[in-house]
Amino acid sequence: MRKIFRHILRYSGRFLLFVLISVVGFLSVSYVAGQYSTFTPDVMAQSADRLVLKNVLIITDGADASGSLSSVVIEHGRISEIIDARSDLEPPLDALVIDGQGQYLLPGLIDMHAHVFDRSDLALFLAHGVTTTRNMMGYPMHLRWQEESRAPGFPGATMITSSPTLNSGSYIPFHAMVRSPEEARQRVRRFRDEGYSFIKIYDGLNREIYEAVLAEAKTQGLDVAGHVPRSIAFDEILSDGLVSIEHVEELYYYPLDYSKDADEHRALANKMVGNSVAVSTTLTAYYNILAMAREGEEFVSNVPVEWLTPIGHFFGVRAASDYMNETDVEAYERKYRALQSITKELYSAGIPLVLGTDTGPALTVPGYSVHREIERLKEIEIPMADVLAMATSNAALVLRRQETLGTIRKGADADLILVADNPLTNSAALEHPTMVVKGGDVYDLAALEALREIGRDHIGWPATVGQVLEQIFAYGI
Repeated sequence: MRKIFRHILRYSGRFLLFVLISVVGFLSVSYVAGQYSTFTPDVMAQSADRLVLKNVLIITDGADASGSLSSVVIEHGRISEIIDARSDLEPPLDALVIDGQGQYLLPGLIDMHAHVFDRSDLALFLAHGVTTTRNMMGYPMHLRWQEESRAPGFPGATMITSSPTLNSGSYIPFHAMVRSPEEARQRVRRFRDEGYSFIKIYDGLNREIYEAVLAEAKTQGLDVAGHVPRSIAFDEILSDGLVSIEHVEELYYYPLDYSKDADEHRALANKMVGNSVAVSTTLTAYYNILAMAREGEEFVSNVPVEWLTPIGHFFGVRAASDYMNETDVEAYERKYRALQSITKELYSAGIPLVLGTDTGPALTVPGYSVHREIERLKEIEIPMADVLAMATSNAALVLRRQETLGTIRKGADADLILVADNPLTNSAALEHPTMVVKGGDVYDLAALEALREIGRDHIGWPATVGQVLEQIFAYGI
């Protein structure tokens, strides 16, 4: 019996050692894959130092096309001139000249609240006419992608990334949990030095840490955006200098305390008048949750899940199965109607709104979900001109780039989309642009289709695990 027991122990030990070595080996390979994954897809975009888009109808800064055709001259990725198409001005001999044939030219769209898990997400954004996206929970990988996305020829949207999410109180995975004001200041300084574009905060921050974050961010020249800290009076938050509150849903939780009363929504919106803080809409994320509960598999089958990264697909489909088993669908309906009401009251009061999708969770697909968000905003009768402003000029104002982004004017970045029909009367035209210009790079229909194909080509689980490990090793979270 003892021999049998020793035999079992010997082979059990070997098996456990084998498992341990395998796990360590997988994690090591994953860590390297996450850090050194490359992104060099072959997309046939045309590139030119000088580009002329002639015979286009321009829609920008909330204004409809005047009916007169224009020509837009682009040099080294910036708009150098906008002239009447009837002008006899000859384009430079070395210019690439494209005839817009009377189609509509708009600034590229901006998704102000996304969670980017793969560079293929950025390709999908661009394929859907989204030339800039704001990533709302930074990892070390996002610093690399942010830099890559700014380079000429990068086949995807330009990404602007927040810092890791600063929080205190109850532990939340992958948040940078802060225990003291001094630690908060150190974190802000570190994030500034590492290259994050702004600071993201969460609702668990206590007063001392919140104030330390705001003060240090101001010293370092960084904006602060995020969820509404529950420990701070909302009146104070409005005047504290937050650049944006993320999610209309956040206002539903606090300060509205889950109120579904339209009068209370209106009173809150009126209280916010005169403050510069913007609000990101993100109706689509909760709408998807409602649709999962209400429609089940029928809704999921119509979502292009092949464009989701492995992690987005895993958690999205898993969440969908949970929501499909909900019995009180009416509770979801009531909450969504409240979110619609809050959004409409904010709009009516003139509160600056920016379009965000919360791409990442709840089957929110990069790029594709921007157009679903436009549908959600149209459903509450916000005029299309103002919806476009949320996705262009309003967003650029929050990003403090209103002179160069989200507009078509001399000196602005040449981030543009061309669509066949007037989007002010046919918003569906936006979802399938006939051409996208990002800097000096021109993506025609074939190149846009290639970008959509890239959206199906993900980095896979090993690199995904490696990126999570990199976040843990870098920040201990």
